[in-house]
Amino acid sequence: MDLLKIVIGDTAADGCIERMESILSDEPGVIISGIARDKDSFMRFVKRGGIDIAIVSLGLLDQVERLGHGSTGLPCKVVVTGEGRSYDSLYRALRYHADDYVPKALLSKNLRGAIRNVTEGLLHSLPPANENKDTTRRFFITKAMYLLKPGAYSLEVINHTYGTTFREGLFRMLFIKFDCFAGAVVIDETSTALQEAYENLVKDSFGKGCFDVLFDRKYDGIMILANYPQGFEKELGDKLRELFARAQEITGRFPELFATISVGGAYAHVHEAFRSHGEALDASWSRIFGRNGKVLLYEKPNAGESKRYLRKFEELGIRIRRAFEVLDIEEFQKSTDELFAMPWRLACIYEARACVIRLKIEFFEINGKLIKTFADTDNLRKEIDYILMMSCTVEMYKANFKSCYTKVMENIRGYAERQNAAPVRKAIAFVEKNYGSHLTMKDVAAEVNLNPMYFSKLFKKETGRNFTDFVASYRIEIAKELIKEGMMNVSEIARHLSFADARCFSKLFKKTMGVTPSEYRKLSS
Repeated sequence: MDLLKIVIGDTAADGCIERMESILSDEPGVIISGIARDKDSFMRFVKRGGIDIAIVSLGLLDQVERLGHGSTGLPCKVVVTGEGRSYDSLYRALRYHADDYVPKALLSKNLRGAIRNVTEGLLHSLPPANENKDTTRRFFITKAMYLLKPGAYSLEVINHTYGTTFREGLFRMLFIKFDCFAGAVVIDETSTALQEAYENLVKDSFGKGCFDVLFDRKYDGIMILANYPQGFEKELGDKLRELFARAQEITGRFPELFATISVGGAYAHVHEAFRSHGEALDASWSRIFGRNGKVLLYEKPNAGESKRYLRKFEELGIRIRRAFEVLDIEEFQKSTDELFAMPWRLACIYEARACVIRLKIEFFEINGKLIKTFADTDNLRKEIDYILMMSCTVEMYKANFKSCYTKVMENIRGYAERQNAAPVRKAIAFVEKNYGSHLTMKDVAAEVNLNPMYFSKLFKKETGRNFTDFVASYRIEIAKELIKEGMMNVSEIARHLSFADARCFSKLFKKTMGVTPSEYRKLSS
């Protein structure tokens, strides 16, 4: 989807990222393209391009090296989050030339407003329509219409800015989705003949009753925004059937190619067109449940019935995410089977589609570092996205979803098993060198380029002990030597080994050795 793309970055484990996700989950025209909990992953998202806004904490921003693009140092708009309204926080935000600043305590109240204020300038970021009419018209359907505020711009202003000819009436989105049952690559970015044929067909039939029709070509189809009079709504069904019948003549020239026309709802105001876009995509998603090769009108699921299944979507999402973390292929496949066994009327709603989209993103967030050791992560991601995009039945989509991620998990596990000793040895060496610092499993896992869940499992497998017990045991061994040397008292040893206080240290020492540090000193002497 060509929506406003946002990346969220924060190193603090305070639930701030989760709150921002929740706040933005129902914000129109917004899609969260990435979540970053450290500098490296944040920079990967930003350097990948296509990000419109970065919502980034001051703590993380302090770590980020300036890229040299624009006044912020980042090639996108920047909203900074901080701990409060203190002069220091505001000064640091200003130092980075941030576009807006929101204290974390006021996220629920102010984050949406900050996003809308920052995107105000994006609506007019292209040259006037008479200078680049095709570009500005396409920009409207791919980006600008998702940022419109109710009543902020008249149709006359929009028409002047984007080269459109909108009038008062209805606005509706259609998506002509191409599928190939043979699995052959028929549509790609260089194959324009089919798209041109469909655009001409739409203009000649459906488009004749419209004030304006905008097109956005995708490699797997065409997204269409139609603006037409209220009275044309009565003829809509007949026009769609006519359009579909004539479309069959075009697709008939391409063996095994099918076209599905998915139709969103009609809205009276242009700033609500984004809703029709989402509905058209929901309808298109439903085609894989035995409904392809048809005209699909968006059907709003029963609210009560959908609500009962929302928790099921959440539970399955958590189970699959957990399987990604620990590379549990059996659990992943079992949970995926359950996900795609949902009734199609429910599985095609936004929550189900969003669940799958989110899992695709999270897989690479969780395992990106390991994948990078044996494959080009971006190319692999694009390859999987394309395979799933061209899956035209639920059986095909499920099989491809399972096989793509299973294959990658097998490769990760195979690589990890071949390299098992190396990361564990490296982790042990890191602990031995930094035993006096505050060590967390997350920090050490990052040091050896493994996700924490998998590192924990691997460490236990290789050493027979969990990581926390190993660190505690190693520190006790150091403590024994320090006690024997007699150069430090108990409190000093506790501080040297990063224990919270002497009491905690003494308690663990006695639990491990059977005597207190003082008693051990007497026995040693």
